[in-house]
Amino acid sequence: MSTDFFFEPLEAYETEFKPNFAKTVRKKFDTLLAESKVDAAENKKLVDEIRKLQSEHIGLKRKKAFLVVLTILLAVAAVVGGFMLFSGYYDDGKIITLISIGAIAAVLLAIYLIVICVRLQKQINALAEAIEKQIAAAYEQMQPLNSLFSWRTIEELIEQVIPDTVFDRVFSVARHQDLIKNFDFPGDFADTVGVCQCVTGTFRKNPFALLNVREMEWGEKNYEGSLTISWEEEETDSDGNEKTVTHYQTLTATVTKPYPEYSEYKMLYYGHETAPKLTFFRSPSDLSGKSKGFFSDFSKKRELNNLKKKARKMDEDNKFTLMSNHDFEVLFHADNRNDEHEFRVLFTPLAQAQMVKVLNDKKVGRGDNFCFRKTCRTNAVIPEHLQNISVDTDPDQFVFYDLEESRNFFITRNEEFFDAFYFAFTPLWTIPAYHEPRQEGAEEESPRQGNLVSPWAGEMLAYAYGEEYFRHKDSVTMNILKTQLTSIDENGITRMDVSAHGYRIEERIDYVTKWGNDGNFHEVPVYWDEYLPVCKVRPIHVLKPDFDNAGPENEWEALQTARRLGAQDQDLRYYKNWITYL
Repeated sequence: MSTDFFFEPLEAYETEFKPNFAKTVRKKFDTLLAESKVDAAENKKLVDEIRKLQSEHIGLKRKKAFLVVLTILLAVAAVVGGFMLFSGYYDDGKIITLISIGAIAAVLLAIYLIVICVRLQKQINALAEAIEKQIAAAYEQMQPLNSLFSWRTIEELIEQVIPDTVFDRVFSVARHQDLIKNFDFPGDFADTVGVCQCVTGTFRKNPFALLNVREMEWGEKNYEGSLTISWEEEETDSDGNEKTVTHYQTLTATVTKPYPEYSEYKMLYYGHETAPKLTFFRSPSDLSGKSKGFFSDFSKKRELNNLKKKARKMDEDNKFTLMSNHDFEVLFHADNRNDEHEFRVLFTPLAQAQMVKVLNDKKVGRGDNFCFRKTCRTNAVIPEHLQNISVDTDPDQFVFYDLEESRNFFITRNEEFFDAFYFAFTPLWTIPAYHEPRQEGAEEESPRQGNLVSPWAGEMLAYAYGEEYFRHKDSVTMNILKTQLTSIDENGITRMDVSAHGYRIEERIDYVTKWGNDGNFHEVPVYWDEYLPVCKVRPIHVLKPDFDNAGPENEWEALQTARRLGAQDQDLRYYKNWITYL
């Protein structure tokens, strides 16, 4: 395989990576299945029995539901008949006799149906118990295979297919410090941003971080209040008589107040030493992917004219100069760049041509669906397609009792993750300079730093427990979890304080002056909620195992080792190759 295949990432994906990954993931499952020695025929036989029992269970539940409805209708009919008899509405003896017979028959039939429903419920309960036992047996049958899936399963598959890609087994302080010192990564996000998931590693020794973050931003919320007023007026009716008439009017008022809004999004960070002073930002263009035609050509020409006008207005604040590839300039539209020389170092003619292909693509990749921000040596890509996929590599997601279902999900999930990962990187891979390996002599992580959990990984571990473990009792909103290292004992157990930032509500009232039809001003009360910050701090303890593999058998061994080192059993867990407890 050529070393410059990424220079044409769309063609490389279609001709090499997609088919290669498809073969690799299927081969991986077959290898795990062979290693587990799970009998496929026996599993199919057991699953078929479960499906048959489930079908019978559903059929009986539907039958019972129908009989319950019928019983209710009969009971209603009997009640109506009884009411008609005792109301004395009818005095004809024949009619009374018929109603009596009908009511009694309805009662007897309803009682009979109740007996049948009771019997059916016993059968339903027996079937449910049998299904539960069979499913437990199927899980036990599949346990040797399920135990082979690990936190590294998805990552190892990608490493096999994409050369020079290595995932970190843990996101340590060493990696975090490397990103900060050597690649201008933010040391930490603000208290309004928390990292829910993180996957880190290197491509040709250049670091990357795939993050799922939760962010709080202040938005606005409208509150409405009302006040009903009344007044009296003297009016003359049609007969000429004077009378007093009371009029009513409802006055309404609206106030707008701050409101915390939460969102989650995923992004790819990539660090590279090329163009270390360059900054720019671009977002998806409506002009990308448009077929040739009068309107699209007109829109592109208009945008190009705007860029030409900007290029002619050269001053200290604007040093933008137009490149010869006008399609690239119009579609990529990074006219806010701060350094024309470094921008051209990055976007060579080859990079421009490949980027235009990526932006216009509608068949192979995702087209122009990404924001791209470069801040010195840090590149942040936020693709739309990445928002629709989980970046969680938890092996529990592959645990099934049905072998065929396990196979299908394993293939689908891994191909989905690979596809999302590949096309998140695609805008970066159009740039030849970003394929250059990291310079030799980069700082090596110290053993101590390599065993310590990074702040972002700490936040991920806290979110894995769930907000409810840390939420302040008065918080009524979602929470942003932040961590701070407080101590490390002689056994390497790190204590981190988890701060849960949320908001409580205080009801307030504003009075808005409104003019009424009675000729007076009125103060309309509007009740609104003021969101006030609350924070709760609770510790979490983290330990890195001595081994790197994360299979469940090793998980048990890791937890036993952690107990020997002094870890407590309070919510002791193994997550993303870290041992944690509260």
